[in-house]
Amino acid sequence: MKLKGWFLKLEAAVLLIAVLFIYFKHYEYSWSWFLIGILIPDVSAIGFLINERAGNFIYDLGHTLLLAVPLLAVALMQQSDTLVMISLIWLSHIFMDRMFGIDLRG
Repeated sequence: MKLKGWFLKLEAAVLLIAVLFIYFKHYEYSWSWFLIGILIPDVSAIGFLINERAGNFIYDLGHTLLLAVPLLAVALMQQSDTLVMISLIWLSHIFMDRMFGIDLRG
């Protein structure tokens, strides 16, 4: 494995650990909601039923930080526990995928 690939996976693992720490230790959110929500972004693969181009676009929407991070910012500004929990689960999914080398499809 190239050094860059290894480094990016390590970076994603560190970010995943940080998000999990915030989710479980700081906010003390539930394991059950985490387990229910962790795979929801993979539903975005349904776009492949349309065609490959649509599938790649919709999948990338479900796996980009460009949507998950602003959602977290809005959630924090609005002090919405539900949106904070959703955004942290979403970020966990993204970092977990990147840790395993699963990147955006586009």
